[in-house]
This record gives sequence, structure tokens and C-alpha cells, in this order.
Amino acid sequence: MGGFDTNIIEQHLAQLTEKELTAFVADIWDARGYQTVVDESIVTATKGQTSIKIQVIRVHWWQSASNKIFKSSDVIVTHNDITEVKQEVKIINMSDLTDIVAYGVHRNTSCGICEQHFDIPPNELSYTLKYRIQHQLSLNHVQLAVITLFTISMLIAGSFAVIDSQRPEFAENDDTDGINKLKSNNAPNQSSEDILLSLQSAGDELPPGVNSTGITDIESLASAHANSIGTRSHTIQFSRYRPADLNPEKSTIQRSIDITTEDDQYLIKKTEETANNQTYLGAIYYTDGVFYSADWNSSADRHQRISRLDYRNVLAPTPDELRREIVTQYLSTQNTTIKKNFGEDELVLHQITGRGISDNSHLGPVQNYSVVALIDSRGIVWNVTAQYSVVMSDRAYEVQIEISYMDINDTRVREPSWVDSGQQDPSGANRPV
Repeated sequence: MGGFDTNIIEQHLAQLTEKELTAFVADIWDARGYQTVVDESIVTATKGQTSIKIQVIRVHWWQSASNKIFKSSDVIVTHNDITEVKQEVKIINMSDLTDIVAYGVHRNTSCGICEQHFDIPPNELSYTLKYRIQHQLSLNHVQLAVITLFTISMLIAGSFAVIDSQRPEFAENDDTDGINKLKSNNAPNQSSEDILLSLQSAGDELPPGVNSTGITDIESLASAHANSIGTRSHTIQFSRYRPADLNPEKSTIQRSIDITTEDDQYLIKKTEETANNQTYLGAIYYTDGVFYSADWNSSADRHQRISRLDYRNVLAPTPDELRREIVTQYLSTQNTTIKKNFGEDELVLHQITGRGISDNSHLGPVQNYSVVALIDSRGIVWNVTAQYSVVMSDRAYEVQIEISYMDINDTRVREPSWVDSGQQDPSGANRPV
């Protein structure tokens, strides 16, 4: 395709978030002559008497997408391979979507759409950092030491453009305010060890504190996770699902926080989701020992009630707490089993399943506790999904917790624009997760 490489376009499409990909899909179908309406992750495309409901889904590769699929969807656009759908639904993966961009839309139009969503002309895009590293890893099964030397030489030669001072500008009310996820054209100044960290496991050996029967030393595993994450930048997604008003007869509410870290600062963004409605609640920003909290005013389309918080009033888990306690709080169960070599590409993961909560957990008196975790050989806990029942005097309800680590060495945090705006209000709301 003249103007840009379809392989590179496919890689950059695969890096878009669900929200970003939904906007991209809407623009592509607009360019194909449809009138589109976007509602969360659904694009309704209409042309004459034809109406198509396109659902955009992104889940982690170890998760099932079945619980996110709407029965009314005609087309599903996804980063992941999905098999659990009815036969008449059309699945469009990133390769298929790239073909539509390349051959289903006028070339000048598709180039303009790509430039709008990638913030750079498509003919100037380069291969993503993940592709470049994985490509080197696959070359003739070269030993890791040789790859490390090659990567260092490439860094010295300037093949990875590293200009720490160049950070993209964000609009004041952009929902990415305060977060700069590194693009392949602005890679961080990383060592070879750091670059490889999130792309491959140290091997298929069992993690520290784990043997063929399951977890044997919870403290060793907890220390391995904490030390492996260390001070590296990363993103944590923490979600809790439970019924509204703790009433099992009411619909489930998902409270989520996305934590993005860099060095000694981090940004926590809070959302609430019921059925198909997602609401952004606000944010907490931490830097230099100070917490700042802000509520989101959807009517005014801005942050408000900005306040400085004492640590005791930060009603959300911090990255330091999660790094230290994710193992001891959620994987400390009475029984565990392990399934080896659960993974894809260069990342080898071990699936650990636990049942029956121990006395060490902070969850208190709960019933029917079960947990599934994905851990690599160094002890990094990439994902934890825990489910349990809370029994009250007059009722019982179900709770699910999910914690995921991602984007290790691939994030930056800057001070959000709202920190210095508005009136400081010590009573500002800080809603708990």
C-alpha cells in the first residue's frame, strides 16, 4: 500500500485502547459511506436501510471475552482471537481491520485517519518497540547475551529515538491528562534488561516459593514480585465487582482504578460501570509525598473539588501497597495447584489456582474464596482474579476482584493540569474503590 506499511499499521492498531480503537473504527466506517453513532464501545453504522452494530472489545489475552459480548452485535472488532460467539457474528481482528484501512477506503482518506489517531503521518511510523525486541529474540534463536549486546549497540547508535524532554501536549480536559504512555517513536531510555522484562520470562522454571504442587513459601513469592517490579514504571488495573447497595437482587457495579506510575509519582483514575454505562469519577495524583484528589464534574466537563489529602484519607490502594501485598493478601490460601507453561509468544506463565482463604488475608470472614493468578518464573504476578461470598446477617452477595500489571517500563506520568486549577477544597470527595 503506497504511503505506509500494512504490517506497521497493524502493530499500532494493536496498541490502541478499547476507547481509542472504537473512535478509529467509527472514522473508518464514516469514510466508507456510513453514518456512525458511538456509544461507549458500540459503533452503530447506518447506510440507507442497512444498520450494523459494531462492538469493539479488548481483553487481556488470558481472559475470555464471552461476558463482554452483546447479543445484538453484528460485528466484533477485537485485538484478540474470539471463538465463543454465535456463528452469524462477523469477527474482525487487527489484520482484517488493516486490510479494510488499506483497501476499503480511499488512500488519502485512510492516511488522514491514521495520522489523526497515531499523531504522526503513517509513512513516518516505525515498527513498535515490542515487535523490534521480539524480532531480535526470534533471529536464529540467538542467545540472550548476544541479543543484549546487539540491543545496547542499537541504543548507542541511536536506533531507538530517546528524547526524554519531548512529551506530547494534552488538552486540559483530555482523559489522558497526566499520563504519557510511551509510543514506539519515543521509547524510554531503558537498559536491555528492562526492555526485555515485559516481553519474555526468564524461562519456564517455577517461580520462587512455588513447587510442582503449588505455593510453598508465600513470603518468598511476595518478595520476588515486589523486587522484580521494583521502581520500574508500570500500569495497574484494579477492579472490584459487587451488587449495588450490597443487595444481591440489584445489578452489579464495577468500580475500577487505573494506576500509572513513574519513579516516585503516580496517577490514579477512578471509574464506575453499571451495565453498559461507564462513568469517570475523578483522580488522585501523588508526587513528592503529597496526594492531590479531584472529582470529575461531567456537566461542566472538568475536574473540581481539588484537595490535598493526608495518606490516611487516600481511599484507594496505592502501587506500593499492591506491590508488597498482592501475593500475601490474595494468594494466601489453604490449598493451591499449578498449571505450567500457560502463556503466549516469549512470555511463559504459570497458572496458580487457590481455594480457601487463610488467616493472613485482610478480606476477613468470607466464604467460597477462590483465586486464579498468572505468574512468570521471576515471580511477577501479572494477573489475579479472586471471587468470594460475603455473608451478612440478612443476606449474602458475591464479590470479584481483578488486578492486572501491564506496560512495565512503558509509562510516564506528568502533573495533571487540574492540580493547580480551581480552589483548594479540603472537603473534596475522595470516593473509595
